[in-house]
Amino acid sequence: MTWISSGPVRIYYRQEGLAVLYCLDTSDTHLISEVAVTVLDALADGMKPLDELCQRLGVHPSDSEERAAVETLLKDLAQAGLVT
Repeated sequence: MTWISSGPVRIYYRQEGLAVLYCLDTSDTHLISEVAVTVLDALADGMKPLDELCQRLGVHPSDSEERAAVETLLKDLAQAGLVT
C-alpha cells in the first residue's frame, strides 16, 4: 500500500518522545510519537510505499513484527485524518 500526508502540518513542541502536531487545513491538534513525526516527515514530499517508510525507520524488510507495527501506526494516523 502507498501512503501520503493528508495536508500541511506544523510541529510545535517535542519532549520525551512526543510531539504536538497542528493541522493547518483543519485546525486540529494531535499528540503524536516521535516515530509518527518521522513518518509524517517522510510523507511531506509525496507518496511513499510501506517498504520505503520502513526503511526510513530502520526496520529490516524481514522483520514482520516491526513492519506490522509501522502498518498499525499508519492506520492510526489515517484514522486521525493525518494520512491517506
